[in-house]
Amino acid sequence: MKITLFTLILFIPFMLKSQEKGTFTDLRDGQVYSTILIGNLVWMSENLRYNLPGSLGNPAFNDKKYGRLYNWKQAQEVCPEGWQLPSDADWKSLERIQGIALNELSKKYHRGKSIGTFLKSEKDWIRGSGNNSSGFNALPAGYYAAYDKSFRELGESAVFWSSSGINGIYKTYRYLLADSTTVYRNESKKEYAYSCRCIKKEMVENDSFFTDRRDGQVYKTVNIGNKIWMAENLRYFETAGTEIPEDKTGEYGMLYSWTSLMALEHKYKSKTWTQKENHRGICPLGWHIPSEEEWTSLLEELDTERMTSVSGWEDAKNGNNSSGFNVYPAGYYEPFFGFDQFAKGAYYWTAQNDSKEATYINISNPRVGYSIEKKTYRYSCRCVKD
Repeated sequence: MKITLFTLILFIPFMLKSQEKGTFTDLRDGQVYSTILIGNLVWMSENLRYNLPGSLGNPAFNDKKYGRLYNWKQAQEVCPEGWQLPSDADWKSLERIQGIALNELSKKYHRGKSIGTFLKSEKDWIRGSGNNSSGFNALPAGYYAAYDKSFRELGESAVFWSSSGINGIYKTYRYLLADSTTVYRNESKKEYAYSCRCIKKEMVENDSFFTDRRDGQVYKTVNIGNKIWMAENLRYFETAGTEIPEDKTGEYGMLYSWTSLMALEHKYKSKTWTQKENHRGICPLGWHIPSEEEWTSLLEELDTERMTSVSGWEDAKNGNNSSGFNVYPAGYYEPFFGFDQFAKGAYYWTAQNDSKEATYINISNPRVGYSIEKKTYRYSCRCVKD
């Protein structure tokens, strides 16, 4: 296939921690809650205090300040209309925005060296208060232990339910502790009573970043021509992807075989798939795998210096990323020989295919080329908005 050459591109980072504060009135009881926009998601920045029958108020504290405590079943149904209990992925999104490392995100127990400090309120903790730089304002309401029917850790901990769980008995929660700056993630029996933070069901649109609510990943985005592209490589873990070695996945994204990326049946590894417009594949809802034509339109707008990252490339091939597209040299993975071309080239699948092969884009400042390769090779992906 003919190799097409282009000339040179770059990028302006945005502040994911930028916040927009507001209020919400719960029409059921007239309670007014402070809210905070963090990423694309609107969170209550106060603990819910709706007096659902069966919910608990610790007699040692004021519900107005600390809210009520709910078991998991109650937490599932207590949020006002238009709001919901955050999923584990929503919590991960909050943590990613505060800076938790990607390789810690799905771990259990203590994670994120200073993330707890960013989430905790500045007052009311017996010790170890936070700086609340996130605006989340976690208050130490403690919890209710079902096994001995006691209220515990007032002033020492904040425990929040998520809507997710590993089975019908155990559900995921987040735990902030006075003596720790981390965020503790684990599962708990549903009978325990914890605080509840509600999250707005609808995400807030933003042309600078996007939250994938399947796994909590937050991506920078960039508007080029008449299209909005992810300005980072896809790193969706819940599929057959390959991680970059040495904890580089958070920066460089995952590598995918063509059929895995397209979310197609195994037979299409050696059979032509009829290309459809805006095929989603494993991209988030509302996004799709770019066609060859969409890549061509993008490359007509940009040259490689303006589109490649300012670091990470060998042989003085760093770009200036003035476009914001931010191409990282993730290389590729060949099934029999392993990783190759890391720090030397970027390889992106397109939706175009023919029998056992599919079309990809190779970017290596100052060159850009189209070629074809076996669908079993694993390349990077950039999603584009529908």
